[in-house]
Amino acid sequence: MKKTIKLLLFFLLVSGNLYSQWSSNPMENLSVISLNNTQLLPKIASSPDGGFYVSWFDGRGNGQLKAYLQRFDRFGVKQFGADGLLISDKPQNSWLGDYSLVTDGSNNAILVFSDKRASTMADTTVNPYAYKISPAGAFLWGPDGVALTGETSRYQMWPKAAVLTDGSVAFAWWYFFEPTKTSWVKIQRINSAGVPQYPSAISIQSPDGKRYQYPNIVASDAGNFIVSWVYGPKDTVGSFVPDNISVHCMKYNSAGTAVWGSTPKTVYSAMGNTVPIYMVPEVISDKNNGIVISFFHTTGLQNISSGIQRYSSDGTQIYSNNGVNLSTNSSRIHIEPFSAINPNNNDIYTFFVDADAATQDFQTVYGQRINSAGQRLWSDTGRAFGQLINSQVAYINCFNNGDTNVTVTYGQEVPGPIRDLIYGFRTGPSGVMQWGGSPVLMSSVVSFKDYINAAMNPQGMLVSAWQDTRFGMMGNGTLFVQNLKPDGTLGPVSIKQIGTNLPGKFDLSQNFPNPFNPTTKIKFDLNKSGMVTLKVYDNLGREVNTLVNENLSAGVYEVNFNAENLSSGIYFYSITNGSEKITKSMLLVK
Repeated sequence: MKKTIKLLLFFLLVSGNLYSQWSSNPMENLSVISLNNTQLLPKIASSPDGGFYVSWFDGRGNGQLKAYLQRFDRFGVKQFGADGLLISDKPQNSWLGDYSLVTDGSNNAILVFSDKRASTMADTTVNPYAYKISPAGAFLWGPDGVALTGETSRYQMWPKAAVLTDGSVAFAWWYFFEPTKTSWVKIQRINSAGVPQYPSAISIQSPDGKRYQYPNIVASDAGNFIVSWVYGPKDTVGSFVPDNISVHCMKYNSAGTAVWGSTPKTVYSAMGNTVPIYMVPEVISDKNNGIVISFFHTTGLQNISSGIQRYSSDGTQIYSNNGVNLSTNSSRIHIEPFSAINPNNNDIYTFFVDADAATQDFQTVYGQRINSAGQRLWSDTGRAFGQLINSQVAYINCFNNGDTNVTVTYGQEVPGPIRDLIYGFRTGPSGVMQWGGSPVLMSSVVSFKDYINAAMNPQGMLVSAWQDTRFGMMGNGTLFVQNLKPDGTLGPVSIKQIGTNLPGKFDLSQNFPNPFNPTTKIKFDLNKSGMVTLKVYDNLGREVNTLVNENLSAGVYEVNFNAENLSSGIYFYSITNGSEKITKSMLLVK
């Protein structure tokens, strides 16, 4: 498996997909599209109602790549017809850069990508455009989206988006200036109605005329946002290789003015190092209006390390200069880190690819937990979470749903014929793998899988999306998704409303059957709408499963609970609705 930098008419629901649902079989998975044509670079984003959007570039028809979007509700039912919603058929570059798909608080999708609709020059000029699509498939910012800049004579790519607290969306992208062989970052903000807020895009430039590149962006407080980028030498050969010197970030207010002073914050610096520093950082919000940046760097082919740095909302550097090194094991290299933060104590969980330093083989997934003081809590070398075989690991994604646990997915190439597997697992502060102590297989089909990415909905269900060759060459009718539920199982979502009459009181029924092995049903009555959680605990009070974590209307509900990965014993299930709470016990007998 190779991780590459090459990275897209509204239909009503038809009866054929009304019965679609998440597959419980890792040999099947749920198809995003069935047409036999090129499909590339899927991205996925969850929405507050528990659904998921998937975007991609598609070569149907004349073979020219077009941007498409599909929406799945939380049950896995397609909302935009069998083969997706056409977003744009404007001419595309032959080399596709990265792009962005995010959602807002009203369940709308924000899709931003670059194309050459305003250019007459082949592959030398592209410009970013943003679209806002409603859950019903309406084009809220017009059928052609919104141009982020009026300047159309430059190569502008890699657009990223963040939905801000005031409902507007901030964008950052990579701007190339060919005459001086340099580049910088541009930013623009669009309000919820689709109106650009800056008369022209604002430039973030290097004071010494070198390169700012690979931007990213996260939301902060009061309509502010934080932009990160890497700093490198001038591009004299037309290469996109990130031979960077340092990583920086800066907070901007809604007017696009720098908040942290005139000098950007330094995340990592390798000044004076003559060896290329390979890093395209991953960024996440620290869930407190700050930023967490994960990166990897090298001082030699056998000395590649991963690190993280965090800046608070007021620009305070949380960790020491150059961040926290995730592992001190010099016999291994550590690359492609991805982080999630526990908002309860500000601990950061970061997972990365760990490989033999001499051969870069025998790869596996490692993790590290860093506390707010910058201490490594899972030993100085981290903790292994995968199988150490002669294979490649890539596309690590991890997510926290507001509790103390983190869910991780990744792809692994197995030796022999082309066969990539996708796994998921969950762990907590102790670093002990849950769900039976081993990763859950999400896709085991014999195929090459590429550009695997994932998203988690508010209910804690994770869904991965990827390109797949199970029906032929890469990109031929082969985009797939697979869910991973909070209990570590795949397949249909267990909760369903079985009555709409207003119950007389808030009530939790005894599970049936009881005792059970390994499945049982739990029914509950809601006499008012609100945020509802239904969790399962072992006899020591440790949470083992979240069955419900969402806003529900009043009515009668039923949830299926599968305890296949648990051992025999007494368990407690507890439901809360606002300030009310009911707890009961059940017995698992195997």
